[in-house]
This record gives sequence, structure tokens and C-alpha cells, in this order.
Amino acid sequence: MRFFKIGIVLILMLFVSSIMAQSKLNNWSEGYLDIHHINTASGDVTYFIFPDGTSMLFDLGASMAPDNPEYFQLKTNVSNTPAQIVAKYIMAVHPMKDKSVLNYAVISHFHTDHYGKVTEGLRESKDGNYLLTGITEIGQYIPVKTLIDRAYPAYDFPKGLKEYYRNDATFNNYLKYVALREDTNRTVACLRAGSKEQITTKFKSYPEFEVRNLKANNNIWSGQGEETFSIESDYSSLINNKGFNENPLSLALLIRYGEFEYFTGGDLTGYNWRNVTDMETPLANVLGEVDALALNHHGFHDATNTYFMETLNPEVVVNQSRHTPHFQFTPLQQIVKVKSDLYVNNLHEATFELFSEELKSLIKGRNGHVVIRVYPKGKEYKVFTIDDSDFQLKILKQQHNTYISRSK
Repeated sequence: MRFFKIGIVLILMLFVSSIMAQSKLNNWSEGYLDIHHINTASGDVTYFIFPDGTSMLFDLGASMAPDNPEYFQLKTNVSNTPAQIVAKYIMAVHPMKDKSVLNYAVISHFHTDHYGKVTEGLRESKDGNYLLTGITEIGQYIPVKTLIDRAYPAYDFPKGLKEYYRNDATFNNYLKYVALREDTNRTVACLRAGSKEQITTKFKSYPEFEVRNLKANNNIWSGQGEETFSIESDYSSLINNKGFNENPLSLALLIRYGEFEYFTGGDLTGYNWRNVTDMETPLANVLGEVDALALNHHGFHDATNTYFMETLNPEVVVNQSRHTPHFQFTPLQQIVKVKSDLYVNNLHEATFELFSEELKSLIKGRNGHVVIRVYPKGKEYKVFTIDDSDFQLKILKQQHNTYISRSK
């Protein structure tokens, strides 16, 4: 009887161990495309692991939230900076020997919730040349092989940014970081719209995978070869009138893996009014349907127009939010129209309670890291919401779903 009881206990232990193992996100394996929307509560950051292990960071914001619980929902691990959260998360999910290298870091545009913010009390870099925040900090923990932004090297679009941002401590700090990279022979580049050769896998062993540069500044891929066309607007006039807005000039990428397609575009705008330009409509004409996308401008009212959403018709939408104004009526209505499954990094409980029952039913995951894992050949993918209170990669209960990619 004693041995029988021991056997029962061992079986129960194995069963519990199995359940626990199932509730944790497995590490990336070769052949997977992983897209990690990391929740720092301080801005956008998406970490990609390509099928061969090549890695890319798209944005790393550090616009810290004030202590206002009705406006912001702060994370429990706020003792870490956003870059520290990202570095620890990357070390947890990437098992490759070269996990200590970011092959690419791409900055969509120069807003603090996308590339960092200079505030009082920041640490200096090891060489004392610049302050550590967002993208300038991540290299202290994980070296960045290639840095890509929208305006290098002249920073002259739509006009002289160095002059326009002369009193902007964050932009000038970023320029110091870029200058040091140049001095130490580390690559800095401007995104080339239309190219699928600028951001590539290391080993060229996955011909069904590509990163297409859809847009840089006002240049958009035509859909043919590497040809582009321009969206004309009097950006210089906007600068002269102090009304210049970075958002319409955000970089945009299309990630393809076999039958799977994913779109991301920073803070792209979808309307022509005041100091913004409709960049979504011409992109929609080129793109057609995609499987998943990151919601433009966090779900703010100047993005996600009807034509864009109906044309892309995504099955999965991820909203990288950091405060309650990032959930506005018009974009949310577009999601309801196309009945996309919605996953959200940060959704305040009070905001959620204001949603319609139809919208609530579309929310499949909230308050955590949102991971899209695309399986070999891109035929199938899963979306997980991961507990963001630590770095154990625990899958939140009932916040994971399986999808079949659309064949185009």
C-alpha cells in the first residue's frame, strides 16, 4: 500500500508538472517566426525573432507614466527601466548562442514613446557621452548591430530636424548616440522604402520569409519590385508654422512568412486634417489583406480609417497602449466592423467596462506581453498573452488562440 501511495503521488507530481509546463511559453525554435509585443507601460516595443534566429527590435519607447491611476495602469515591476524590461525579456525568450546581439533596431519615428525620453536622473553611458533611455539604453545590455531610423544621416526631412529639434533634449541625446556609433564603426542607416534586402535573415535559408520596407517618410512601396511613390504634402510649411507632426512620417514594415503576413507602422495616421496626412489609404491599396497587424497610433482617433481596416481585414489586431486615451471610439468601431480578435498590452479595467458587449467579446487577451508565434511555412499561428509581472513567460489563463493563415 505504501508503494501504491508513493506511485500515486509521483503520478500527481508528473501531472502537475505537465500542466505547469503547458502554461509557460516554450522558447523559440528554428523555423518559428516570433513577434513579441513587450509591455513596458512606457511606449511601443516589438521584438522579432526570424525563422533562422535573426533578431529585430521595432521601437523602444520610454515615456514614463505619471502616478495617475485613473489615466495610467502602471506595471508591478516599475523598478526596471523600459530597456531593462526588454533586455531581461529577450534573454528569457531567445535561446540562441548569439542572443546577446540585436541584429536590427528600427526606430519608427522621433517620439518619446517610440525611442526614449530624456528626464532628470538618467544614467550616463559607459563612455559618458549620452544618457540612457529607450533605444540609447538597450545597447548597454544587448549590442545593436544595425540601427535604422527614418532620416539618417542628414536628418533633413521634412526640413532640418537638427535645427527644428535644437531644444529637444531627447533628439539631441539620440544624435550623440548615433555619432558614437559612427565613431566606433557600428552601422546606422535610413530605411529604404521598397527594399526587401535591407532587413534580411542571416543564413538565407528561409526563402518564404521576407521583411518588406513599405514606407519611409513620405515614400511608399508601389507593390512592384522596389519602386516607390511619394505622398506630397507641404511638410516644410508645417514646420515653419510650428505644427510639424512626426506621426505621418512613421516607418512601416510588412513581415511575410509563407502564407502569413503582419503589418506594423508606428504612429501612422489615416486622415487629412490639421497637421496630419492620410498615409493609411495609399498603404492599403498596396497591401490588401493581412493576417495580423499592430494598431496604428495605439488606437488614437487620427488613425485606423475605415478603408484601411476593411482592406487589410486583419484576423488579429494588437494594440500597444500605455494609457486610457489610447482607446478611442473610431478605431475601436473599425475593429468591431471587421470583427478582428483584439489583444491589448495595457487595458485599464475602468476603460474596459465602458466598452460595448460586442467589443468586449472581441478582446481575447489583455494586460501582458502579446506574442504572435508563426509556425514553419507560415500556415498556422498562435497568439498568447504572457504575464508581465516577471520574466517566467507564464501564459495567462484562456488568453491564447490558434489561427490559420490566409493564402494570397
